[in-house]
Amino acid sequence: MKRWMLSLCLLLAMSTASWASPIVLAGPSTLTPWGAADLASGPFWANTSFDGDGVANVGYYLSGTPGSVVPNFYDNSPVEFMPYLGSGATTFDWSIMPGMPVTSLQGVTAWSDTLYLLPTGTPNIYTLALQTPYHTWYSNALDGGRSHFAAFQGSDAWYIGIEDMTWSQGADWDYNDLVVRIPDPSPVPEPGSTLAMMGLGLIAIGRKLRRKR
Repeated sequence: MKRWMLSLCLLLAMSTASWASPIVLAGPSTLTPWGAADLASGPFWANTSFDGDGVANVGYYLSGTPGSVVPNFYDNSPVEFMPYLGSGATTFDWSIMPGMPVTSLQGVTAWSDTLYLLPTGTPNIYTLALQTPYHTWYSNALDGGRSHFAAFQGSDAWYIGIEDMTWSQGADWDYNDLVVRIPDPSPVPEPGSTLAMMGLGLIAIGRKLRRKR
């Protein structure tokens, strides 16, 4: 399978607000640890993948666990078993400081997808939105009771695995269709009065990859 990836680290403007973890709107807000024994079952994202030999879900990628035959599948892997947030019924908006890079690391998909940060009306709080040629999925909404976004807390960053297909399309729910990294630095103290945010560029991560089933 031939693969192209576009990585984009784009957030414009500056602000003095503190960095924060995801804001969970619905569903469990706990972080659950996992290991190699959980890659095939248990976590909501640990499903048999349509890609390659079937062992290409987001857990194989993040942990760097050998087994997947998808070419270049482990490129940019953090090689870390990091706990995941909530469950397949957990939805959230994200707190992102302007200037924080959001980087595309991996993706295996049948079409072009674009990830956007949509303002919620609250300063520095955004909804993650994945636009496909057929639909747009949001991190604060469910699809038939299931989220298209799986959030993992690493040692110095959050990693988001995204599923871009739906039930009617025969989704495999492997959450490898796009994996992005959002750095999670130590909180920065706020001054006595927070300066107004001076313009924020939406981040668009576009990539075009081919899936071989």
